[in-house]
Amino acid sequence: MNTQYRCSDRPAVHELYEKGISSLEKAQNMYPSVEAEILLAHVLGCGRLEMRMNADRRVPEDRAEQYLSVIRRRIRGEPVAYLTGEQEFMSLAFKVKPGVLIPRKETEILVEKVIGHCRSLPEFEGLDVGTGCGCIPISILKHLPGADAHFTAVDISPKALRTAFENSKMHRVDDRIEFMASDLFSSLPRTLSYDLITANLPYVTEEEFTRTALEVRNYEPASAITGGKDGLDLIRRFADQAWRFLRSGGLCFIEIGWTQAEQVKTLFSAVGQYIDIHVFSDYSGNDRVVTAVKGGRNG
Repeated sequence: MNTQYRCSDRPAVHELYEKGISSLEKAQNMYPSVEAEILLAHVLGCGRLEMRMNADRRVPEDRAEQYLSVIRRRIRGEPVAYLTGEQEFMSLAFKVKPGVLIPRKETEILVEKVIGHCRSLPEFEGLDVGTGCGCIPISILKHLPGADAHFTAVDISPKALRTAFENSKMHRVDDRIEFMASDLFSSLPRTLSYDLITANLPYVTEEEFTRTALEVRNYEPASAITGGKDGLDLIRRFADQAWRFLRSGGLCFIEIGWTQAEQVKTLFSAVGQYIDIHVFSDYSGNDRVVTAVKGGRNG
């Protein structure tokens, strides 16, 4: 790809945009026009609408070279979210960086189910396990601004926790979330209990991971994606331990792989501490979320 411009040759915005589309198309990118626009707006430091309205504006050579460099990185497979430093989730922007899992659209169904459940609660305390960039608890709190609600968010990754804290500050809910380093529930005092526990834990099998897109395999943290041979290593531990931190009648909300519903329901049922175990589908019709209620007395 020719990336050289003469010093006096300041390309227009639309020329750079078209060059980005062409380069991505040649690399068989699935969304060349969308990604070219997102990346150019990022480099120019403006919104996509503003960029379109100024399509004839001339771009300084250093910015043009920066854009073409970003396009080359995208062609090599680097995710758009890492290139721009953010990802949209539940109509909110979240900071993401290499080493932190990029939020997926599929996880929004879990957040929507929690919001629907919590609208009838005057107050609640939640725990988010494996919080990553913090998109689940932050989105819940942002969409329930009037609720008397507080979350504890845990993750084993210091980088993820730092990113989640930055996001909580950016969305002004840092006074309603406490962050803690923990391998699932290991660092939590047994005296703590919650009205609900949310989790999006690794659930991709080792074999499935070998077939994921190169940009996932080569750039995103495998430890946040793969859940062992059957994909259920962490979900198995979660089901076995979560009830101890739920108040009687409290709910678990956990994301699953689309083929795992019956296995996960069996895991929760076998523990003997949960009732009303249900499966919910995402907007593609795939099984995506399992909920379970803690029955009996507090553990």
